[in-house]
Amino acid sequence: MVDRSRILIIEDDADVREALALALADAGVAVEVAVDGMDGLARLRAGPPPSVILLDLRMPRLGGEEFLREMRADPRHEHVPVITMTAGADPADDPEVLAHLHKPFDLESLLQIVLSLTGASAA
Repeated sequence: MVDRSRILIIEDDADVREALALALADAGVAVEVAVDGMDGLARLRAGPPPSVILLDLRMPRLGGEEFLREMRADPRHEHVPVITMTAGADPADDPEVLAHLHKPFDLESLLQIVLSLTGASAA
């Protein structure tokens, strides 16, 4: 069962991760964070699927593309919505990725997407 009020942020940059987590928490969304793809997979497998995943594509240990392949191979998580984030030019090659955000991106636009997926409302 998908947790409609929880988002998983997988981002290796601590400042970006913290800013996203604070903005989403302020908007009423339960946030879980992971520091890279390996940590993200562990957190994903440890609980119910989140309503959406914010995924950085360029990370150490396990990058976003590899994370997506691992996640999509698991029937429990194969259809979890994903929004990718990258400062690079290439978006993830995954037809189920909802949006590709190029860093820096507009936080308000991201919040609107996330709030529509989680059913939360901005405070």
